[in-house]
Amino acid sequence: MQSRKGVRSGKFWGALKVEQKHERLDFIQRLLLEYAFYNDNSNKSDKSLLSRINVLHELGIAYRSVGELKKAKETLETALQLINETDVDLAQVKLSILQQLGWLYRISGQTDKAINLGQKLLELAERLGDVQNKAVTLNNLAIIFAQRGETDNAVELYQQSLEITQRIGDIQGQAENLHNLAEIYSQRGEIDRAILLYQQSLMLKQDLGDIQGEGATLNDLAHIFSQQGKIDKSIALYQKSKEIFQHLGDIQGLATTINNLGLIYSEQGDVDTAIGLYEEALELAQKMGDMSLKAATLHNLAHIHTQKGEIDSAMSLFRESLELEEYTGNIQGQALTLWWLGDLAEKQGNFACSMSYLQQSLEILLHLKSPDAESVKEAIAKVQEGSGD
Repeated sequence: MQSRKGVRSGKFWGALKVEQKHERLDFIQRLLLEYAFYNDNSNKSDKSLLSRINVLHELGIAYRSVGELKKAKETLETALQLINETDVDLAQVKLSILQQLGWLYRISGQTDKAINLGQKLLELAERLGDVQNKAVTLNNLAIIFAQRGETDNAVELYQQSLEITQRIGDIQGQAENLHNLAEIYSQRGEIDRAILLYQQSLMLKQDLGDIQGEGATLNDLAHIFSQQGKIDKSIALYQKSKEIFQHLGDIQGLATTINNLGLIYSEQGDVDTAIGLYEEALELAQKMGDMSLKAATLHNLAHIHTQKGEIDSAMSLFRESLELEEYTGNIQGQALTLWWLGDLAEKQGNFACSMSYLQQSLEILLHLKSPDAESVKEAIAKVQEGSGD
């Protein structure tokens, strides 16, 4: 089991300040109410319908940015339904909505549904001659296979996407593919290759002036160096990433980096520093309304209390994290948190509770086809042995 590394949502929303994000979300919600009113009053023109679809699309992205993944999915599915009910050709809008839904299905653990949607997206991109969206879809499909532990399939899809972005001169797309390939090789333990790919991605982002992307890649490079035991180098890169996000006013990137710095100090046994960083990240996540990052940070705080032997406090924080993960639809996060809860309940001698948590975790991991399922099976066998069953 691991602590939780912070992850970031879309660049545009991540870069907005808290008040700007909520102002824009409120504005889009008001727009939707206005369109609903006019539609109820017999305005059924194609122009009105298109406007409503566009508002729903923007609202779905807004909900995603603040971690309200269930609302995001429902909103985007409504937009898709409206597109399917009209004779107007909205293929490009549909393609964009399907990309967003694919991400949401993936993050909520509906991987088979996400893959099926990805195949439809590839067909639609081919029909439209949209090579760039084909590359994006291949990249997103690769992410799903990587999460399922099917790294060979993932690498093949990333390579296909990378070749397209190189052919069409999409530097941003190349940088993203290189970054994602680096993550795969990092997971495989091919650290030198991963570092080289991250550095190539970083150079492209610097050439583009993509400061925000540079901050994200520095974050992942810092994580690799921490795995190598190069703690000073890792902390230096995290600090550089932190400075970038502070300069940009990117609160989400800042909170993610602070959370990841907390992981470093936690792993080094500097519990007090780690707690201070996690609490700082938690405050920023709460200000942003980013429930996904809040859940990850609560999870990491719980891990700290576990290290300190404060089992009751740890379980309370894990349960709070689990509630947020259930609310946001983060099924992968749920599996990891349930695993921790099962482990802690076993340590307390509460075998029935431990079995309940672990069985729920196993069910999710099997559904996700995660390689972690085998480890949870071993944990269940340990509990059964301890309880005499």
